[in-house]
Amino acid sequence: MNARVYSRASRLLNQQSVSEPSLLIPSMVNAALSLELYFKALYWLENNKDFKIDGKHSHDFSKTFDSLSDTLRNNIENNFKILLKNRDMKDVTIMEQTAKIVIPKTIKDNLDSWSQVFTKLRYVYEPKGRPISMMFFPELEESIMMALRNLHPGFI
Repeated sequence: MNARVYSRASRLLNQQSVSEPSLLIPSMVNAALSLELYFKALYWLENNKDFKIDGKHSHDFSKTFDSLSDTLRNNIENNFKILLKNRDMKDVTIMEQTAKIVIPKTIKDNLDSWSQVFTKLRYVYEPKGRPISMMFFPELEESIMMALRNLHPGFI
């Protein structure tokens, strides 16, 4: 439920960022926090324990994804592929041409980018390395929700 609350906050901030661009980064941070909580919930459902790296809690939900069973990872990956295949990609093409970047289209590459929010995006004004792609949040979230519904059919 917390993941859904952060997702909703992200969407509201994203809508407002059209008229107030400074809200875009907080929107992305909330979206990433939502993804982190979804993946931690999936990990808990599969393992009945918290996800940790070297005994410590981690924000790196890309690694949480990697720690899920092959079946669950494949389910989420397939969901994501189907959602991207059916998505209008005009905005992605425009972004790639305008920013002269390649936006990743695989779930793993997207999760690697999104999980960097807590360490890179919050310091966006510091000149560090290459830009990170922050696209496909709705598709990532829906891929996870589909997997959650598959694991627990009563899940909303």
